[in-house]
Amino acid sequence: MTTDIDNIFDCTAKHDSRLHMTGFDFDLLKIRIENCIENHPDAHQQYKENDIPYTQFIWDVFWVSTKDHSYIQKHLYKYLNDDHIETALKRIMPEQYW
Repeated sequence: MTTDIDNIFDCTAKHDSRLHMTGFDFDLLKIRIENCIENHPDAHQQYKENDIPYTQFIWDVFWVSTKDHSYIQKHLYKYLNDDHIETALKRIMPEQYW
């Protein structure tokens, strides 16, 4: 039986097991992306109006939200590939909100 304290140390406890990214990295990335979107609330609308695809939007948000923290980019690419990162991006920024 696991307790809440056990879950603190299990970084993947609250995330889908199919997500290759650790829970810690997912949470860190999510915070950075949410801050970026909060600072640029109309960006998604501009992309839609210009017929720029959803996947381009989520990748652009990824690069903008992590540019000050190249460590995040370098760290993630040590154990993930683009498909893994894109899966996490789609969970953070679901297409239904697009």
